[in-house]
Amino acid sequence: MRKAQQLSFRKFVGTLVTFLVFMVVSILIFFYCVQRKAEKNVTREIMKNVERQGYHFELIINLQYGYLEGLADYIGQQEELITEDNLQLMGDLKKKCNLEYLIVYDEDGEGTYDNGEPGSAADKEYFQKAIKGERALSDPVVSQLDGETRIVLGVPIRSDGEITGVLGGAFSVDALKQVLFQSAYDGEGFSVVVKEDGSIVYQENNRNYKGLDSENNFLEYYEKLWFYDDSQIEDIKEDFKNRKSGYVKVKDDGEVRYLVYASLGLSDWKFCYIVPVRKAEEAYGFIRFYEVILSVVLFLGIVVLFAFVWWENVRRQRELLASARTDDLTGACNKKQTETEISEWLEVAPPDMLQAFMIMDVDDFKSVNDKYGHVVGDEALRGIGRLLHEEFRDLDIIGRIGGDEFVVLMKNVRDLDIVKKRARCLCEEAAQIRIPDARQCRITLSIGIACAPENGKSYRELYRRADKALYRTKENGRNGYTVYGTERD
Repeated sequence: MRKAQQLSFRKFVGTLVTFLVFMVVSILIFFYCVQRKAEKNVTREIMKNVERQGYHFELIINLQYGYLEGLADYIGQQEELITEDNLQLMGDLKKKCNLEYLIVYDEDGEGTYDNGEPGSAADKEYFQKAIKGERALSDPVVSQLDGETRIVLGVPIRSDGEITGVLGGAFSVDALKQVLFQSAYDGEGFSVVVKEDGSIVYQENNRNYKGLDSENNFLEYYEKLWFYDDSQIEDIKEDFKNRKSGYVKVKDDGEVRYLVYASLGLSDWKFCYIVPVRKAEEAYGFIRFYEVILSVVLFLGIVVLFAFVWWENVRRQRELLASARTDDLTGACNKKQTETEISEWLEVAPPDMLQAFMIMDVDDFKSVNDKYGHVVGDEALRGIGRLLHEEFRDLDIIGRIGGDEFVVLMKNVRDLDIVKKRARCLCEEAAQIRIPDARQCRITLSIGIACAPENGKSYRELYRRADKALYRTKENGRNGYTVYGTERD
C-alpha cells in the first residue's frame, strides 16, 4: 500500500513538474515574441526617421546646388567669368542661402572668391569632377581660421555648351544641425554622416556619449565592438557598398545601442543614427511592466495551485492511510492497527500507571442479524462505535477486531475504580441505543477487563486475560463486565 502511494506521489510530482516546465517555456516564448515585435516596431520607426532625415539632408544640399547652378548659368552667359557684376551677384546669393562663401574657377582651377581674394583648386578632386560636367562634393575640410568643418559644392559653368569653369560654394557642416532630429529620444541619440570608407563627414555632439568622435574611422571603430543577433561589421560594409539601409544592435560605451543607417543620394555618403536601446524602447516600457505583473500573477497562481494540489494530495494520502487503518463502519481502528497501536503504547507506557484493556461483544448479535437483517445489525454496530468515541478520551485506543467484537485501551488510569465506572456506564448507555427501523431491538454489551502491568505487558497477554474475563461475564448472564482475577461486581 505504502509503495503504491509513493509511486502515485512520484507520478503526481512528475506531472506537476512537466506542467510547470511547459508553463515557464510558454511564458518565455511569449515574452520573446513580444520583445521581438517591440524591437521590430522600434527599428521600423527609427529607420523611417533616418530615411526621412536623410531625404531632408539631400533636399538641403540639392537646394544649394540649385542656387549655384542658377548663378552658374548666368555667369556662363557673360563674356568673362570674373566681373564686378558677377562678384556682386555671388555676394547677394550668399546672403540668401546656407553657403558661407562662393568662388569662381577657370578651366585651369584658378579662381576668385566673392570677396575678390584669389584661390586655387586645380588639384582638388571636387574641381576635377565638376570641370567634367558633374555636380561635385568635396570631403570635409577643417578651417584653420575658425576651426569649423566645411564641404565645398561645385557645379560646371557652361558657355555655348562648352564648360568654361566651375562655380563652388562652401557649406558649413554645422548647418546640418538644422536638419537632424536632435530632440528625439530626449537628445540621447546622435547622428553621424560618414563616407563609404568610414571617414566621418559630420558627427553630432552628445554629452552622454564618450565613444566615437570625428577623428575616428567609423567602420574601424565599430569593428572592435560586440554585435548582437549574429551581425558583423562586414554586413555594414556590404550595405554601405550596395547603398542599402539597415540596423544592428551593438554594445558600445557600456550599453546596448541601435545603429541605424541609410544611404544618401550624395556621393557615397551614409546617414547614421545611434541611440541606446533602453531609450528607443522606452515607449514600450509599459509592456515590460505588464510582463512583470503577468509573471508575478502567474507565479503566485502556480504557487497557489501547487500548494492546493499538494495539500489535496496530502489530505487524500491521509484519508487513504486512515482508511487502511480504520474500520469504515464504526470509525474505530481495524484489527491490525488496533494491535499495532496498543503494542507500541505498552512498550513506552509509564510503569507506575494503570493501562486498562477492555474486550466487549454485542450480546446475541447473530440473532439481531437473523431477526432484523444485516442493515439493522450494521446500524447497531455504528451506534456502538459512536458510543465508544463519546465515552472515551481521544488518547485512548478504540478498535473493532471482529464482527461484533471491540477493544479499548484506556491509557494512564489512576485506579481500577475509574475503569469499572466506565464499564458500567458503557453497559447502561448501550442499552439506550435505539435503531429507527427496529425500535424494539435492545442492544447490550458483555465486557472483559485486564490491566497492565498487573495482568500482562503485551497485547497478547492482555487479550487472553481480558477474553477470559469476557467469558466469565457471558457465563454470568451477559450485559455487564468482569475484571480479570475478580468476581463480577
